[in-house]
Amino acid sequence: MRRITNRSFLAFAIMFLVYFSLVAENKFKKVEVKEKTEEKEKITKKAKREKPVDITSSSLDIDYKNGKAIFLGGVRVKDEGMILTAEKLIVYFGKENSIERIEAHEDVVITQKDKKAVAGKALYTLADGKIVISEKPILYQAYNKLVDAESIILYKDAETVSTKGGQPRLLFLPKKQGKTDE
Repeated sequence: MRRITNRSFLAFAIMFLVYFSLVAENKFKKVEVKEKTEEKEKITKKAKREKPVDITSSSLDIDYKNGKAIFLGGVRVKDEGMILTAEKLIVYFGKENSIERIEAHEDVVITQKDKKAVAGKALYTLADGKIVISEKPILYQAYNKLVDAESIILYKDAETVSTKGGQPRLLFLPKKQGKTDE
């Protein structure tokens, strides 16, 4: 039988540790690559629009030099499962005629699935689907009513809502009042 010395045991232990650290590092790299790939796919999916943003109004002024368009009177925006109406709308567009953000003013109403939001102002950034409503915002969702916040933040493609400022109150309405009754 071969006798194991302290040196041979130490050499074996070092090789063992090096081998498993390389295996573990490789596994972590695979996880990182997978996470980065999934993250890129989410961003690409958001960036790809299946349908155009459709905006109608009584009048329209376009300033190509400054990259903005102003819609006035009975404005209606249709964007993949969401409808926004207001009296005034300012659209800021960037390169390749793509919409970067939309500002809605006066009698703003946003409807989407089981949500209805009313406010004096809304800011919608298309890249991340973020909608910030302010100026006495109210959000109806199913049988709930969110009021008294300075602003309400929702995301077009997510089921999350947050508030800023004020003293937000969530009212649980009886079912007999209807889903989006005011």
